Amino acid sequence: MGGTSKLFLLLVVSTGLCAAQAAVPFRLLTSSDSGSTNNIREMDYNVSVDQYLDVSGIRNVVCRLILSEKPSGYEVLNFGIYYKLDKYITETESDVADAARHREQRIAQYHWNKDSPKDSRRLVVSKDAKGKPLPEWRYYDFDHTKSCR
Repeated sequence: MGGTSKLFLLLVVSTGLCAAQAAVPFRLLTSSDSGSTNNIREMDYNVSVDQYLDVSGIRNVVCRLILSEKPSGYEVLNFGIYYKLDKYITETESDVADAARHREQRIAQYHWNKDSPKDSRRLVVSKDAKGKPLPEWRYYDFDHTKSCR
């Protein structure tokens, strides 16, 4: 097999993986904008996915959500990614059982703050790609302003 054939095969395999990853569906459960009346404008999104995701899949969902929702003018951006959650109820409105169920179904969280540009712990993953709770949450350096283009 020549060098060109190997490169072509590598491109086909890589493209297939990216295409499969891009197809992970998600459903927007809630979106909220604190508005301009608060000192800090905060945008919150919560989504549900039908499969457990690895870190690259989680990053992909964050980027696709940003591309579809096009948030702007925010100083703080928050995402909650949940596995097969039917309805998101805010912590202030939820009872203890709802809050526990949300925590049980949460896969990851992403928190971006414009005042913390060097924060390397923005993406927090609490379950592995098979859905098993991680004994210690994993933190990843991810910045949607640089990665989601």
